[in-house]
Amino acid sequence: MMVSDCMMMYPEATGAYLCEAFTRHIDRDGVSTILELGSRNGMDALALADYYDANVYAFECRPDAISECEFNTRDDPRISVIGKAVWNEDSQIEFYPVVNGNDGASSCFIANSDYPYERYEQEFITVDAIRLDRWLANCGVEVDMVCMDLQGAECAAMLGMGDYLSDVKYVISEVQKNPLYKDTPLMGDLESLLAGHQLYFKEYVPVNDWFGDALFVSVFYEE
Repeated sequence: MMVSDCMMMYPEATGAYLCEAFTRHIDRDGVSTILELGSRNGMDALALADYYDANVYAFECRPDAISECEFNTRDDPRISVIGKAVWNEDSQIEFYPVVNGNDGASSCFIANSDYPYERYEQEFITVDAIRLDRWLANCGVEVDMVCMDLQGAECAAMLGMGDYLSDVKYVISEVQKNPLYKDTPLMGDLESLLAGHQLYFKEYVPVNDWFGDALFVSVFYEE
C-alpha cells in the first residue's frame, strides 16, 4: 500500500511517521514489528500496520484515549493496544491531560507557558507506567521500529527499553528544539541517548520553530 492510500483511509492520522522524508530511508520489507508509543486515537497505528503490513503494539495512557484506540483498531488483528505509559521504571506517574482542545498535547510534564502557538489547560491524574524491557522480555517481541509521540517522555521511554534498544532498526520521534514542557529533554538529549545504542540521526522534519519529527537509523541498517 502507498503512503497516500494509507492517509486517504485514515485521514485522522497525523501521518508524521509516514512522510516521504522518512520512508525513503527505511527498508519497508525489514519492518514487521512496530512499537507506537503515544497512540492517541489509534489512527497512526492503523496507517503503520497497513503501510508496513506489520504488527503494531500501540501504547497509550490517557484513559479516554485508551478506549478510543481500542475502538478504532478493534477490527485489525495486527494491532494490540496497551493501556500504559512507558517510562524508566514500573510505577505510577503524574500525567497532565490537555482539556482545552489539543488532547494530543497531553503529557507527563507541565506545559511551558512561553510556547507561542498554543495555550494548554491541563488537569492532573496519575497513570500506570512500565519499563519496556520488562514488557518485551515477558511477551518475546522483537522490535524493528519505534514510533514515538510522547510530549517530552522520549528519553525516559528509551531508557526503559534497556538493551533491547540496540536491536531496533529505526526510531521516529517527535522532538523538541525548544521546551514545550517544563524540564523535558530536547532533541540533542535524545540524539545522544540513541547514539549510545548505534542509532544515529538521519532526517528532521519541522512542525514549527519549536519542535518537529526526527528519524534515527541503526548503523547496521544504513542505506
